[in-house]
Amino acid sequence: MTQVANRSDTLLIEWLASLFGFKRLVEYFGDDSIDPIYMYVGTFILVNISFGTAYRYWQTGVIGFIENPFGLALPLGVAVATVGIKYMYDGQRAAEEQLLSKNQVQSGFTDSRSSFSFRTTLLVYVIAVTAYLLYEIFVIGIDTLLQSQGPVLAVFYNLLVLPLCFIAVGVEFVLMYSSVHFLFPRRLARTDLKLFFLDARNMGGFQPVGELLKKSYYVYTAGLLIYVAFFYGPVVLEGGATGGAVQTGPIIVVLFTILWLVGISTLSYSMYQIHRVMVAEKDARLQEIETKLREVVSDPYETEEPEISDTERLETIQFHLDQIRNTSEYPTTFTMWTQIGISVILPQALQLSLQYIWSFEAIRCAEYAHSILHSSRWPTQSPSGRACKIQRI
Repeated sequence: MTQVANRSDTLLIEWLASLFGFKRLVEYFGDDSIDPIYMYVGTFILVNISFGTAYRYWQTGVIGFIENPFGLALPLGVAVATVGIKYMYDGQRAAEEQLLSKNQVQSGFTDSRSSFSFRTTLLVYVIAVTAYLLYEIFVIGIDTLLQSQGPVLAVFYNLLVLPLCFIAVGVEFVLMYSSVHFLFPRRLARTDLKLFFLDARNMGGFQPVGELLKKSYYVYTAGLLIYVAFFYGPVVLEGGATGGAVQTGPIIVVLFTILWLVGISTLSYSMYQIHRVMVAEKDARLQEIETKLREVVSDPYETEEPEISDTERLETIQFHLDQIRNTSEYPTTFTMWTQIGISVILPQALQLSLQYIWSFEAIRCAEYAHSILHSSRWPTQSPSGRACKIQRI
């Protein structure tokens, strides 16, 4: 049997976890239920939140996640991305092994890669870290970082947490998601692949592939929802048009729309590639069935009283014909399509709703500012009962 190839490459975050001793730590405790990847990323997240919160409280007397709980969206996004990476890695391998176990793969499966190699991932990671550090040094400036974050937090966050954990997880997630939705479908398209027409789910044995594409997009959607929470959460929390990170509204809206469209495009591309594979194989088998029908029916165009040379063989052929006809041309069911549709619409609908709230609050505060500038009194709150951050000159 053909073996699953090119899956021995180590994940970047798995390599980092092993490099910093987390794999040995898990082996020492003898608990196989804990993945070193989760321990590595979880440690960075917990240390980042606890140390950062304690340091800021010591410097300013303010507990950051109480003042703005949506600041926790970033570490939450890293945690979700880590779970997504592990799922996509294992899910892709399981889908490949199931296709091989049913002897659906005839040839060509080992001729191309279905995931990026460790060397490629490491190279992209080094480039990303280098670009980030150059941006921090030459665009933002070291003096600005030291003044805004303090020397201790600046070093801790920009030289430890971000390069060793957050950027690594981000790079790994982007490449793994790209592997699932680009390299893997293209690899299947180049493979001499047969559909399993006796599949009880009527998906030709492609149900694991459909689940992989669907759930990986769920993780991507979760990232978009976390994006919305991070940037628009302060609007709900503070209610002011100038609250939180939404001050750069147009940039945030455009970037979100681009990311949303990228997600839809990747899912559409991967589904279309698998659809092409299934349609091609289904059409080929239907052609074979048609040839066999002509062999047992002397006049196939006569529908009322055709001459049948072999009745038993005709029944067998008709059984196979029904199985082929009932096989879906997509690795999904109606329920799966409904779930995918909801996950496509939800982030954009939520973002548009919050953007409308932000714009409405901006208009109310602008009208409020105009009214108080022409008044001898200085009220402290807007008519809606929410504070508008306006200073009297």
